Amino acid sequence: MDWTAAIDESGNDGTSSVVTMAALIANGSHWIGYDGEWRRLLKEQGLGEIHIWKLRNAFKRDPAKLNQIMTEVEKILLQTIAVSVIVVMRKDDYEEIYKPVQPRGGQKRSQLGVLYQALLSFITCM
Repeated sequence: MDWTAAIDESGNDGTSSVVTMAALIANGSHWIGYDGEWRRLLKEQGLGEIHIWKLRNAFKRDPAKLNQIMTEVEKILLQTIAVSVIVVMRKDDYEEIYKPVQPRGGQKRSQLGVLYQALLSFITCM
């Protein structure tokens, strides 16, 4: 069975105290189900995309609506995605722990590079 991972990051804009990276992992039929449900949610809510910071701004006067949308997102993920992996790193931890370390070979990794390596390490152990 072939598996596909979709990976995305958040918090790398210079204003967040943490950076996260997440992977959603599923096979072809699961992705088809996910795609259909995702498109349905976007259409029903009149949205072109879901970015939490945009939604928070758009629904700041209606937090119940935002909660409803995010509950639907969670439901879709739980019903269609086989595995999800999330790694989180505080920027101050990167500065204190990872950045000063001299790597064995090659250049020092960025904060996203460290998270990506951690994410892939976990996925390959599945």
